[in-house]
Amino acid sequence: GDFILMFYSDENSPCTSTGNHKYYRVTVGENGVTKESSNKMFIAALTAAAAKKELRVTFDDSVPQCCINKLWLAF
Repeated sequence: GDFILMFYSDENSPCTSTGNHKYYRVTVGENGVTKESSNKMFIAALTAAAAKKELRVTFDDSVPQCCINKLWLAF
């Protein structure tokens, strides 16, 4: 399903669209995201939070919601 990732700071946000850059959406059907990939990204985000690891995102900045299509979990 769909979910939103919230980051503490937006000062280095790569999102160039207008709006609040602390909130990034993972939306099935947007930017090539499938239900399966959304579930995997949710798991990766929870893992990053639990392990206190850096999470990087790639998204479509042509829409105001900054829809994520890839996550990187830094180890």
